[in-house]
Amino acid sequence: MKKITINAGTDLNEIISHLNQERKSLQTKQSYFHFEEWIFNALPNLMPKLIAEMPSNVKKDTTLLAVLTVLSSIIKDYFTFYDDKKENCQLYVYVLGDPAQGKGSVAKYKDLGALFQKELNEQYREQLNAYKQLHKEWEDNDKKGEEPQKPLRRTLFVSGNSSKASLIRDLSANEGFGFIFETETDTIYAANKSDFGSFSDILRKAFHSESLSVSRMNIEEGSIEMEQVILCVLLSSTLDQIFKLIPTYDNGLFSRFIFYILPADLEFKQVFTKSKTELIYVLIKKIGETFREIGLENLKRYPKEFVLTSPQEERFLKYFRFINDSFIKYDRIHLKGNINRLGLICVRLAMLLTYFRNYSQIHDAEMEIDQPKPSIAETILCNDIDFDIALSMVQTIVCHVLALDELYQKKNPKQRGSFLIHSGRKHGADKKMEAIKLREQGLSYAQISQLILNDPSLKGTIKRWVDKKESFSVSETETNLENKITIEVKAVLKKAKVSFFDNVTQANPSEKFDLFNLLTTSDFRDAVNQVRMADVERQKQIKLSLPAFTASGVFNGSRKRENLKSHSGFICIDIDKQDNLNIENFTKLKLELSNIVNIAYMGHSVSGKGFFVLIPIENPEMHEEYFTAIQEAFSQLGIVIDKSCKDVSRLRIVSYDKGYYMADKAIVINTLLESNTDMKAFEFVDDERFTSTINAIEKQKIDITARYADWFGIGCAIANTFNEKGRGYFHAISKFYPKYDVKATDEQYSACLKNARENGYSLGTFFYLASLHDINV
Repeated sequence: MKKITINAGTDLNEIISHLNQERKSLQTKQSYFHFEEWIFNALPNLMPKLIAEMPSNVKKDTTLLAVLTVLSSIIKDYFTFYDDKKENCQLYVYVLGDPAQGKGSVAKYKDLGALFQKELNEQYREQLNAYKQLHKEWEDNDKKGEEPQKPLRRTLFVSGNSSKASLIRDLSANEGFGFIFETETDTIYAANKSDFGSFSDILRKAFHSESLSVSRMNIEEGSIEMEQVILCVLLSSTLDQIFKLIPTYDNGLFSRFIFYILPADLEFKQVFTKSKTELIYVLIKKIGETFREIGLENLKRYPKEFVLTSPQEERFLKYFRFINDSFIKYDRIHLKGNINRLGLICVRLAMLLTYFRNYSQIHDAEMEIDQPKPSIAETILCNDIDFDIALSMVQTIVCHVLALDELYQKKNPKQRGSFLIHSGRKHGADKKMEAIKLREQGLSYAQISQLILNDPSLKGTIKRWVDKKESFSVSETETNLENKITIEVKAVLKKAKVSFFDNVTQANPSEKFDLFNLLTTSDFRDAVNQVRMADVERQKQIKLSLPAFTASGVFNGSRKRENLKSHSGFICIDIDKQDNLNIENFTKLKLELSNIVNIAYMGHSVSGKGFFVLIPIENPEMHEEYFTAIQEAFSQLGIVIDKSCKDVSRLRIVSYDKGYYMADKAIVINTLLESNTDMKAFEFVDDERFTSTINAIEKQKIDITARYADWFGIGCAIANTFNEKGRGYFHAISKFYPKYDVKATDEQYSACLKNARENGYSLGTFFYLASLHDINV
C-alpha cells in the first residue's frame, strides 16, 4: 500500500513533457520492448534458472542476448543455407542506454567464455613448450631440416580497442574466428576515430562469413589470406556514442546488429545486495562449463548443418512478408536492409537455441547412462519451441529497430523525409512549425488548416499558432511547451454541449444539455443514493434505468465515433478503486487530485466507489492522443485510470456528489507524447495457426488451463490479440477444464481485457502452453 501525494500546482503538461524528454532516448515502459515472458521458461538447459534470478524484464532480456552471443562465438562450422548462401550462426548485439543505466551489467557474461579461454591458454602453453623443445633440438642439430613453426596463440576474445592490423593478426591466429566484447565502446571510437573504426569493412564481411585478403605495409607478416572471417560482437554504449560509431542507418552496420535500448530507471536502486549476485555467478559458471565443453568439441571442426522444417519455413515466410509489407505501408522502406538481415538473425537465434538444447539433452543422457557423449548430429533439425522463441524475439527486436530509426531521424532529419509512422499524427509542436512555414509561403489560414488539421474551419487555431510563432523557437533538445492556456471553468462548462440519453440502452440521444447543468443538478440524487445503498446485483439493475450522457460531445444519430457532431473540449476519465487497490488514501484522493491544475471538475461516480474527472484539451480532433498522454501522466503519479475512457463516444451514467470539486480556472492539456511509432501496427497475428490450434484442442478435448497461471496467461494472450471478440475463443479453450464455469470464465476474461498487453502476453504464450500438451500445428 502506498499513499498518493500530489503537490499543489501539478501540471500534467509538465509530466508529459518530462516523459517526452525520456522518450528521446526511447525511455518507454511499453511491453512491446521486452521479450515475452513465456520464452524464458521455454529456454534450454540452465538458461531459465539464470534468467529467473534477474530482477527486471530488462535484465532478463539483456541476459538472454548476452548468453546467446557468447554461445555463437564458440560454435564452429555450424551453418545453414539462407538466400542461396552458406551462413554461420554469429550474432552482433548492441545494448544502448543513458549513462549509468546498467549497460555495463552485461560485462559479467564475459565469464561465460572464460573457462573455454582458459583451455585455449593451456593448449597454447603445451604447444609452446613442445615448440621450444623441438626448436632447441633443431638448433642443437646445427639447424638441419625444416625449422619448427612457432604455434599461433588462439583466443576467444579479440580486442575492439585496437588497430585494424592488430585485429587482422588476431583473426589470422584464430583461423578467422573472433569475439569482440566491449562494454565501453567509446574506447573503440577513440582508438579508430571514423566509421566504427578503420575495421568497419571487416565487421561487414565477418557478419556473412566472407573471405578476407589483406596486403598492407603496416602488417608485418605481409599479405594475409583468410578463406572465412567470422566475428561475434557484443557492445554497449550511450545513445550518443552510437551516432559516432554508426553515423547513419544506411552504412551497412546498422542492419547487422540486434539493438536493445534500455528504458530509464529514475529510482536509486538498492545497491547493498549480494545473495542474488553470488547465485548468478554460480549459474554463469555452470553454463560456462557447458560452453567450455561445446568449445572444445567444436575445435574438432566438423560440419553441422541446421535445417528448418517445411511448416517452419512457411511460417517464417508468412511473418517476414508481413513485416516487409508493414514497413512499406508505414513509411519504413529505407529499413529494407534490416528486414532482410532480421530474417537471417531470426534463423541464427533458432540455430543457437536448438544446438544448445540438443547438446544439453545429449549431456543429460550421458549422465544417466554413464557412457561417453556422442558428437552432436551432422544435420540438426530446428526444434519447434526454439523456432517460436526466435520468432518472438525478432518481433521485439523490430520494435527497437523502429525506435532507434526515429532517434537517427531526429539526430539528422536530412537523412530522409518525414520519418513519422503516421504523418497525420505529428506532435503539436511539429504542426505549429509547419503551419508557420506554410503561412510564410503565402497560403491562407483555411488552406493550412485543411492541410495540417484536415478541417478548414479550424483556421482560427492556425492563426493563433502563427501569431505566437516566437514561442516555438526552441532547440532540438529542449521541451516545447507553449504559454499555458487557461479556461474559466464555469463559463466553459455552460457552453459545452453533450448528448443526453434516457438510459444506457437507448440507441440515439433524446436531447442535449450543457455540462454544467448535468454535473451540478440534484435531480438524480435519490436514484444515485439507491444505487449506493443496494447490493451488487441490484446496483446493476438500477444503473441500467438511469440516464446517461456523452461527456465529450454531441452525437448525430447513434453513439458512434464517426457520428460526433461537436466536441465538448473535455476528456472525462474514471479513477476506480478496484484498479487502484494499492492506494492507501483512496477515499481522500479527491483532495490530492484537486492539486492538479488541469482538472476542471471532479465528483464521485454513480456507485460512489470511484471518481470521474473532466480535463480540458486543446485540440478535440486528437482526443485519443490526448487521452494516452493523460493516462501516462497519471501513471507517473501512481494512479491507474480506466483505459475505456479513451473512447470519445463513451457513456457516463449520471451521478450526484454534494461535495463535488469545480475549479475556478483550469490549464488546458496541450502537450502530447512524442512516441510516433505505433508498435501495434507491426505486431504479427498468426490467425490460421491460432484457429488450427483451437480446433486441435476441441477435437482431442484437451484441457490446457488446469493451472491458474496458464489459464490467466491464455486469457490475456487472447484478449490482447482479439479484444472483446476473443471471449468466445477463451470459452472454447476453457470448457475442457473439469470445473469449467461460464460465469467465472466470463469474469476472468473481463479481468484479462484490462491489462493484457501490460503483462506481456501474446499468442506466443498460448502456442507455447499448447505445445506443452503436445498440440503443435
